[in-house]
Amino acid sequence: MYVSQYNGLCYNVLNSYDPAVAPDILLLRGCPGSGKTVLLEYLLKKLQRRWRVSFLDSAAFARKFAFLLQKGDYSVWRKELRASQILLLDDIHALNGKKKTLEEMFYTMKDVISRGGKVVVTASDGHYSPEALGARIQANLITALSFAIKDASVEEKEQFLLYYARRKGVSTDGMAALPVSDMSFKEIAIAVDGHAAGEPFVLRDLGLAYRQVLSALCGVSHSDIVGRSKKTAIVRARREICHRLTEDFGFSHRDIAFYLGHTVNCIRQRCRAYAAREGD
Repeated sequence: MYVSQYNGLCYNVLNSYDPAVAPDILLLRGCPGSGKTVLLEYLLKKLQRRWRVSFLDSAAFARKFAFLLQKGDYSVWRKELRASQILLLDDIHALNGKKKTLEEMFYTMKDVISRGGKVVVTASDGHYSPEALGARIQANLITALSFAIKDASVEEKEQFLLYYARRKGVSTDGMAALPVSDMSFKEIAIAVDGHAAGEPFVLRDLGLAYRQVLSALCGVSHSDIVGRSKKTAIVRARREICHRLTEDFGFSHRDIAFYLGHTVNCIRQRCRAYAAREGD
């Protein structure tokens, strides 16, 4: 694992994590692509030999719960999950606004903690909204011990690029084509993985593509795009961004919806509205 000043504090916290004395809930926060999932996977490997650990991707948890709820057959899965000694919950912001899923998650966390277990949660800044997780989970997270992954410097990102390229056994020829200063560690890793597969360094990550499209729209910010303003210019900007991410970069409506925290139907409607206006 690459450890530097940007993630050193969180790494040290997890490296010395002892469930016997740890707080009931530990919250790790950082920008998208900063390595929160990697840190959580590191903790999983550290604990799973001695403890009964469940690792949950929040979006996957929501899909499975919805499927089992529809079938009416989730008692076994629920029992096994709530019997966990350690619950690792990645990207809790993916549950924003999902009332039934949030209720299930609240009681899952409550049962784990009441049995003496612990919960470790990650959340992405920009998507994380405690209010959208419901009052009960919000209350739990407000009292959680929280740590933040720092914003990485350009030098740290360049060092990570060299480190990851060496790990993958590829040269960094073409590295200058990457806008490293604007990329997250996840985006850099994706670019290097593609290069290792014989592809040139190209724009592949949704977050990076989104920022590139957004930067070309004058006078519009990220908060405008994810907000609720009905101003004509902002509504049009939202439609154009969704259209370009779909048509120019090939991202799915589902991926864009998850990234922006909106519904798939909303993204689909924006793309149609933009295409219809351009066709007039």
